[in-house]
Amino acid sequence: DYSFYEEAEKVKAYEAAQRIKIPTLIVHGDEDETVPIEQSKKTASLIQNCRLETIEGADHTYSKPAHFEKMLDLISEFIIEQPQDM
Repeated sequence: DYSFYEEAEKVKAYEAAQRIKIPTLIVHGDEDETVPIEQSKKTASLIQNCRLETIEGADHTYSKPAHFEKMLDLISEFIIEQPQDM
């Protein structure tokens, strides 16, 4: 359905990123051919408290089990690190 792409063009993601005020994690595979890693780097630079983790060799869907596990580990660790009073 092409309407997804039409709608996505209306979203001002970088402007929205600047309004994020909570700790944020972005996990990105360096072999992602769907979303360029430069987009994640720019987004991470716009969010005040953001950490960008890059997984070497991972594609957009983390199709290799080791990459998928690494992504899950990074997300789990990030959640556990967060203060409980948020």
